[in-house]
Amino acid sequence: LRMVQFRSATGLHPSVSIIKYQAAWESSLFYVFPREFCSKENDMRLSTGNLSNTFGLSAEALRYYEHKGLLKPKREKEQGYRSFDRVDIQRVCNIKRMQALGFSLDQIKQAYQGVSEETLHAAYQHQFKEFTENIRYQARIYKHFKRVTETLAAKDSLLFMPRKVHLEKAYVRVFPSVPDMWEQARREKSLQSAFHHQPLVSFCTFFDVSDGSFLMPNIKKGLAVFASDAHALPLLLKNYREINAENAVECVFRLVNGHFDLPNLLGPVAKYLDQQNLMASDVLFTHKLLDFKDESGNVIHYARLITPVLQKE
Repeated sequence: LRMVQFRSATGLHPSVSIIKYQAAWESSLFYVFPREFCSKENDMRLSTGNLSNTFGLSAEALRYYEHKGLLKPKREKEQGYRSFDRVDIQRVCNIKRMQALGFSLDQIKQAYQGVSEETLHAAYQHQFKEFTENIRYQARIYKHFKRVTETLAAKDSLLFMPRKVHLEKAYVRVFPSVPDMWEQARREKSLQSAFHHQPLVSFCTFFDVSDGSFLMPNIKKGLAVFASDAHALPLLLKNYREINAENAVECVFRLVNGHFDLPNLLGPVAKYLDQQNLMASDVLFTHKLLDFKDESGNVIHYARLITPVLQKE
């Protein structure tokens, strides 16, 4: 048996130590509280303030745990204050541990109402699966966040400067206007679900230049999501159209108050395609990076304009 004493660096009160007992068959943590934290009548009782400070919880959270039946504090007769015994203290430890794993308070309560080991094991397996899926989802968010950060860091050299890029297939859903999109979303659950997964799903503006006119394109609104993200999201892809953007021209642009300056935006793209002997193979679509309001009250948008391309014969 090996015992190591150390102070916690994870938010516990600085005067609380943790003793960790390790043996071949188990590993346990025990919280060791200073004597001044405990009531005079019983060294194993903590007041609401001491317990909440130790674990970084509010008094309201402890009352909510009590309301859910997870804690059973004792009411001090003389002063009417609540105090918590060793069972409550250990229960708070376990609540925080299970919450960190993604369990809800209702699930935690069920675990303490009496369950079989098989039921608990199944719950842990299910939660582990959800935890793993959430990590994968967050990894996709990280990839998008990284792209936004890198693009903004280099925006001075990228802004309105078209360049060749290798992307991937994208799924797009096009609507005649924004009101049409919202009206459809009101009736369609799968479209509502798409709105829940920003920034992986992006609100877009589409420019149809199939007639060869870059200065007078047919403009529509809608959604776009790249294939690697689309297949991991609960989207009804049969309602989307596939665009091959594996070979594309990308142009980072900046809008002020949502106003598209088409000559300054599409003009450089048209010129670049001509210089590279390329042609647009599908609609051009925007992919939002970020927007904010500047010190003057203007709403600033940064986005990428993506042009799927083919080599001219």
